[in-house]
Amino acid sequence: MRQHLKMGWWEFHKENPHIYLLFEKFALDVARHRERYSAKAIIERMRWHYNFEVNGDYEFKLTNSFTAYYARYFLHKHPELKGFFVLKGDNTKDECNDSNQREDQSIPTAECNRLL
Repeated sequence: MRQHLKMGWWEFHKENPHIYLLFEKFALDVARHRERYSAKAIIERMRWHYNFEVNGDYEFKLTNSFTAYYARYFLHKHPELKGFFVLKGDNTKDECNDSNQREDQSIPTAECNRLL
């Protein structure tokens, strides 16, 4: 089940990179003032304050099931903010490769499996 959900998030992300960009913007805004924050709170802010569209045939515009994957992806792209989100089962090591690529589509599917 988890692998299916992970790949579902990755496909959603590839079709809707603007969702991550909004998540990233809000997280970086909060990170200027706080050492820790809730990824769920960021997702809720996106839902309540922005009317966004998604590409693809999805039951929900933004499912709660993807929250942890957005948090992990954010922490992968911003290692300087390690610990900003507390993750279940977090062992604080970056399981993805050591590249510092920042392009949204830079991590291929195989790397997504390792990242999340």
